[in-house]
Amino acid sequence: MPLSGAGKGEGLLLCRRTPYTPAVEHRFPKFAPEMEWLQRQRLHWSELARRLREQLPQQPHAAVILGSGLGGQALPAPLWQCRYEELEGFPRSTVAGHSGELRLCRLSGIPVLLFLGRFHLYEGYRLEQVVAPVILGWLLGARAFVLTNAAGAVNPELAPGELVLVRDVLDFTLRSLPVDGEFRRHYSCCFLPRTWRRAVRECIGTQGIACVEGTYAAMLGPMYETPAEIRFLRFAGADVVGMSTVHELACAVALGCPVLVLSLVTNAASGNRAAPLTHAEVLSVARQSARQLWRCVEIAVAQMPAE
Repeated sequence: MPLSGAGKGEGLLLCRRTPYTPAVEHRFPKFAPEMEWLQRQRLHWSELARRLREQLPQQPHAAVILGSGLGGQALPAPLWQCRYEELEGFPRSTVAGHSGELRLCRLSGIPVLLFLGRFHLYEGYRLEQVVAPVILGWLLGARAFVLTNAAGAVNPELAPGELVLVRDVLDFTLRSLPVDGEFRRHYSCCFLPRTWRRAVRECIGTQGIACVEGTYAAMLGPMYETPAEIRFLRFAGADVVGMSTVHELACAVALGCPVLVLSLVTNAASGNRAAPLTHAEVLSVARQSARQLWRCVEIAVAQMPAE
């Protein structure tokens, strides 16, 4: 299975999706339901965003959402920070390896919001809570997003510690955001932009960091996949698998923001390993590789598209 370059049929696989055509614009007028959904989310978090803007020393230009175990000592010194618990109405991180902090840092001279911890459907959160960091980041000024995650290797050629620049996704969570029209409107320039990926991959290569491109499959969780599910995902074209990211990606694209996704392979998936997988193993590999992944995040921010 190829791990680099664009694959045939490159695009997001979501329930009830149809190919983009100019006629889609007429099917989704200005006040279509999905725009109303986005507007409701913006209104819901607008007061919190207003209070945070009064505290932030600088306006962020981008936002990074970090996955399991990918924070820690590798992070730069914050210009400002707070716990999620201090953000009125904001969800709480309940999974080990998600510290639940919001920080403002400078990466490559650019002010960037860092969300140390995300929210998952398997925690019992609703879709609008899962994408709350994206909406809040956008309201605070972020116009590009870098999403990271810890993932299992579906492709047997991948090993723990390797990095995958995601070029495509498969959504098997069976949960879709009501943002079809706005998603299609911004798809060509915002959905995992090829030029941004290429620039990041070239710069990563100069740093001596191994990085390939591949397809990320999202499952609902919280159970790890069975060997039969992994065989199915491999047949479907997945290279790595996790339980997050796809809804944040869809929301950011619907808001008109280009998105780059970095997956850190933390384990071989079921069927590619003999011993049972534990979350502790995932966190251990993530912490060991955090500094390398963080260097890639810095490169991604430095290479992000101009507004």
